[in-house]
Amino acid sequence: MEERRNEGVKLEFLYPVGGKAAELILPGRIVTCKANDTDGMQPFRVLDIQPQGKDTMCVTAQHLAIWTLNARAVAPIQTATRTGAAAAQAIQAASYGALGVQLSSDITTPNTHGSTMPKTALEAVVGSEGSLVDIYGGIVHANGMAVGVEANRGADRGVTAAYGVNLISLEMEQSMGKFASHIFPIWHDTEGGGLVTLPEREIDLGAPAGMPKCTRVVDLSEKFQDAPTVTQLREAALRYAVENYSNTAEVSIQASFLPLWYAEEYKGNVEEKKA
Repeated sequence: MEERRNEGVKLEFLYPVGGKAAELILPGRIVTCKANDTDGMQPFRVLDIQPQGKDTMCVTAQHLAIWTLNARAVAPIQTATRTGAAAAQAIQAASYGALGVQLSSDITTPNTHGSTMPKTALEAVVGSEGSLVDIYGGIVHANGMAVGVEANRGADRGVTAAYGVNLISLEMEQSMGKFASHIFPIWHDTEGGGLVTLPEREIDLGAPAGMPKCTRVVDLSEKFQDAPTVTQLREAALRYAVENYSNTAEVSIQASFLPLWYAEEYKGNVEEKKA
């Protein structure tokens, strides 16, 4: 099981080819399992099945609520000042047909929210410029067929994670693989030889001071059938940058820890508090 902040929950498991349920595990089917110690059983859509040796298959699945949001479209939303909770309701109401997922947010801070073009429901919630998370912040929490954008995930119990107590492992990776400080978008007509660029050539993506300049030249010709206007090219370039690049070095932290209620020396204290 792998959960990344605001990127979804992925399930990967091995299953014997001759196992009792092997014939039932097919792409598109739904499997359920526990994703953490606090939420109930979670549904996952099987996406990929690969052989792992002679007698085993490796199954990859995505949380069903996140998969569903990525498979539904929502209409443009009129720009207005809304709280995060109201923005979640606006996205829900803008769905073309039943969304199939209950959206919510506990963020009550007002901000300007809206969109000018159709997009997937997942893009409206997270992962694109102008999304609910982009405007209000917060953390996406998928639980069953409900997706909430929460100001804070979980609760502060005053417990510190420390090696030798409850922290088992901590690994941090940093990567410049998707870093870009500027993006240089172009559109060209291979037959007619036409070329569209921006007057400013590059768009500054706002990299922090001290980061090196790194300009990504991006051909957006496939995004437009005819020559785009400068405004259209700029907007497409910004969307592309948000979806594909980061203006800082990406940091990935993987932490494994033991919930204290599993430790013998803490069990009595936890049971007393529950009582």
